[in-house]
Amino acid sequence: MVRLRESALVIPEPSVIASGDTNLVFVVGPQGQAVMRPVKLGLRLAGKAEVLSGVEPGEKVVVEGVKKIFPGAPLKLSGPESTAPYL
Repeated sequence: MVRLRESALVIPEPSVIASGDTNLVFVVGPQGQAVMRPVKLGLRLAGKAEVLSGVEPGEKVVVEGVKKIFPGAPLKLSGPESTAPYL
């Protein structure tokens, strides 16, 4: 049985980079650069991952191209048409 958590922070699972026992994500930094962060994950269901720590609500997480960027890389954000819910 899965319990519903109303305040859960959830990100698309493809944004998670597994590195040994650590999970990492790239977030968009203040100058539009890639910033790598370790995250602690909770439940992982149907292509989504619950973030328990490491990312704050409202921060932008890189979803596509995570294997092609590096810390400090300049990021080009997609337009509003691509902000539909990630399935």
